[in-house]
Amino acid sequence: MEIFDHIAAAIAGMGLFGLFLANYLMFAVFPLPSQIIVITAGYLASSGQMDLTSSIFVGGFGAFLGAMTNYAVGRSLGLKLVLKYGDYILINRQRIALLKLYFQKYGWISVFVGMVLPSIGQLISLPAGVGKMNIIKFTLSALTGAFIWNLYLLLIGYFVGESFLGSPKI
Repeated sequence: MEIFDHIAAAIAGMGLFGLFLANYLMFAVFPLPSQIIVITAGYLASSGQMDLTSSIFVGGFGAFLGAMTNYAVGRSLGLKLVLKYGDYILINRQRIALLKLYFQKYGWISVFVGMVLPSIGQLISLPAGVGKMNIIKFTLSALTGAFIWNLYLLLIGYFVGESFLGSPKI
């Protein structure tokens, strides 16, 4: 598992900052598979090379800040961009109105569930921002979802990492 050795060495070298950055970038819609990084960080915590409690908070906060960034972009620029270029992707004012209604009614559960599912968490914040979802509901949903997402990936790495990944040579 030579590639795992390289990933584990990089994560061990960057520590909590690397975990924060990976989660932030993933939830700010950069194509970064932070799941691999978070699971590996969990494994490193099980072997004493990282602190599990710190990883839970730092990684969760990184994911949350990435989601907040997307929400802010969607809220400030999204509607302007959709109205300007929406015809090219079949989005019009009526669909935007439906999006706003949807996020007023179901936004909190959509954001929460979206944040704990791979790939959807990267995308859910933009339409929530465009739909002008209530910021307090968004914050609570995104914060809770980000921490749960980060926690279960860390725990996977912590409890079963060596079974799947082997023992890294760092």
